[in-house]
Amino acid sequence: MPSLVERWQTLRPVDPVTLEPIAEQKAFDTVKEALMGLENYGYVLVEG
Repeated sequence: MPSLVERWQTLRPVDPVTLEPIAEQKAFDTVKEALMGLENYGYVLVEG
């Protein structure tokens, strides 16, 4: 998960609305929500 968050921050380093850097917690939440959505459709299997 940390490598996915780091990659997300590389791809989207700033918030497009405020142009402020994306905080690590916000990036983590975004990646988590994306993975949970993909899990619902059976594309990934998330282990806890």
